[in-house]
Amino acid sequence: MEISSAYYSNICVTVFTAVVWFKSGHEVQHRSYVIASNELTHDKTVVNAFNKALIEDLRSKGVLVNHIHFFSDGAESLFENKFTAQNLVHHQDEFGCSAGWSYFETGHGKGPVNGMGGTVKRKVLLDVYDGHSTIHNASSFASEAKRLFPQSITIL
Repeated sequence: MEISSAYYSNICVTVFTAVVWFKSGHEVQHRSYVIASNELTHDKTVVNAFNKALIEDLRSKGVLVNHIHFFSDGAESLFENKFTAQNLVHHQDEFGCSAGWSYFETGHGKGPVNGMGGTVKRKVLLDVYDGHSTIHNASSFASEAKRLFPQSITIL
């Protein structure tokens, strides 16, 4: 009898999701983002790095970013801490734009960010179960997500 670990392994990947709404002329548009990372520490430094990647991608696509208003639940380790407040104070210097942050009660309603993240993770997992792909790390997760969502979601 073979052991199940020969067939199954636990690959951990951080999946950070965001939906960005912005004005283009008189229209409100949006971009959906998934950032896959091998970094499993969910702390202020990681959130700051992910936000930096989002801002850089938006600017590279010609989006004028002069103010950001973040909306999130109160995930204490990620968002609701003294370091987030400090980042807001220094946001203009670090990112070249001002920022504000609004928190929702943890667990109160699921919005587009939660739905998108769940959909991407579920589709990639089903593809793995069906034998169409193998996930080894964040890079292979991102590649698979890009294949499954080629136009609707920006995968970083």
